[in-house]
Amino acid sequence: MTQQPKFLWALAALMLCSTFTFGQAKKGDFVTAAMTKSSIGWGGFSGVVARADLGLQGGYMLTDRLEIGVSAQGSLGINGFNRGVIKNWDAGVYGRYYLTEGRWQPYLFGGISYGGVNYPQYTLDGTFIEQFNSNQLRAHIGAGIQYWATENLAIFGELKYQQVLRDFGGNATPRGGLIGPTIGIRWNISGRNRMKQVPKGEL
Repeated sequence: MTQQPKFLWALAALMLCSTFTFGQAKKGDFVTAAMTKSSIGWGGFSGVVARADLGLQGGYMLTDRLEIGVSAQGSLGINGFNRGVIKNWDAGVYGRYYLTEGRWQPYLFGGISYGGVNYPQYTLDGTFIEQFNSNQLRAHIGAGIQYWATENLAIFGELKYQQVLRDFGGNATPRGGLIGPTIGIRWNISGRNRMKQVPKGEL
């Protein structure tokens, strides 16, 4: 009877260790990612606002822990008074540093982007006031965690803080604040080719 609990503890420890050693992009790999988030909240004069975001990324692993790349994203929101459309787009560069190696990877990231925002403003009774537009230089910092479900496919979740560094004209009020949570998937493009190069006896 004493051997069975020891065996179960050893098996549990082996399974736990395996979750930290499987997957992960390596130095020289190319990765892509797609991410999304949605939210429903109060938008002041716009009333209840429903919003959906979609983003794409392409990155390169400088080291086993440092990734750099480019990103693009856009969002559409619908306000609750007269279904006016709120638009936001963004394109820029980013850097991501993974704090650990293996299947579970918490990370920090930051970046610079150029984007635009377009939204209407209404009174509380739904009367149109003005259309707002602006182009902005933005800074982003944040943190997240990534889990490699397979050798080449990972899922992740993150929180981001955005700050408007400069507003290039227009009549929209520069805004900053917490953005998220965002969820997404990341695909290691180079991982499959690396696996094919490894002799079968070393897998």
